[in-house]
Amino acid sequence: MLQIRKKIKEYFEKPYKAGVDKSFIKWFRQEDSIEEKNDALWEIWEDLDVVADETTEESFSKLQNRLFGQTTKTIGPTPIYRILLRIASILIIPLLSFGGAYLYVKNSVSNIQYPELVECFVPNGEMRTILLSDSSTVQLNSGSILIYPKEFSDNTARYLYLNGEASFSVTRNENRPFIVKTSDMDVEVLGTVFNVSSYNTNDYVSTALESGKVNVHLKDEDETSFILEPNNQIVLDKITGKTEVKKVNIENVMAWKKGYIMVEGLSINDISKMLERKYDVEVHIHSDKYEEERITAKFMNNESLIECMSILEQLIPDMKFQINGNKVYIY
Repeated sequence: MLQIRKKIKEYFEKPYKAGVDKSFIKWFRQEDSIEEKNDALWEIWEDLDVVADETTEESFSKLQNRLFGQTTKTIGPTPIYRILLRIASILIIPLLSFGGAYLYVKNSVSNIQYPELVECFVPNGEMRTILLSDSSTVQLNSGSILIYPKEFSDNTARYLYLNGEASFSVTRNENRPFIVKTSDMDVEVLGTVFNVSSYNTNDYVSTALESGKVNVHLKDEDETSFILEPNNQIVLDKITGKTEVKKVNIENVMAWKKGYIMVEGLSINDISKMLERKYDVEVHIHSDKYEEERITAKFMNNESLIECMSILEQLIPDMKFQINGNKVYIY
């Protein structure tokens, strides 16, 4: 098992490269030595958790863009490495249409007790509210995935993994921090109300605070951290790496919970993705002349897709659109 552990550990620690390490993935998914792979990966998991959780998530981050294709939806006994791969993959892979909302994953490999995880997927055009085992609540926006323990451990931090957007109302427990992990930042709190937006298809990731206090850890080379005060928002541009902390109207940030779309200084590309999720459509932009446009607008809850597009047509000079079934074309 030492060789297997060494091989997995080296893969986790090697410098990031775009693309997929096909030879490792092929070996990792082979059915031979399943128990050894399970045990080795679990040992690495436990070691990383003891040393520092940032290291654990660094492993997940370094698996980004390598593990696509992992769409296992097995219900029942599941090897632990498949669960860790699933957590790793949701932090970077564009959302997949699983159809069902909940996937329960229970592990019973060897005699080791692995955590029982729940995966909640919210299809485009829908929202969902979850009550966690510690009485915290999560409201998930369209096109989001959240993975979390069915029961939080009594003596460890409360970890969740998010791809998408969610509003959290956290039950305070000073001995068990509540940590939301995304592809580009981790948000750590004790008890508070906050919003995290981290869609892998967006060029930015953000966290906004309504009440309490949160500590935001960026996954950059400097491991930069920010402490947010109420009505503050941190926005990370994933393209440039630039970070901005600013005062915001928290009601506007969380307006999506009431079905509104509030945009302030966003590109037509970002707004198109919001419309895709809300109305479950595909938006195709056939011109690059709107790339520099920055739009501020409010789309009401009861407005139709064609009404939203008409508003954009008025705000953006020379923009034209066409709706054909579930496809929207912008010219």
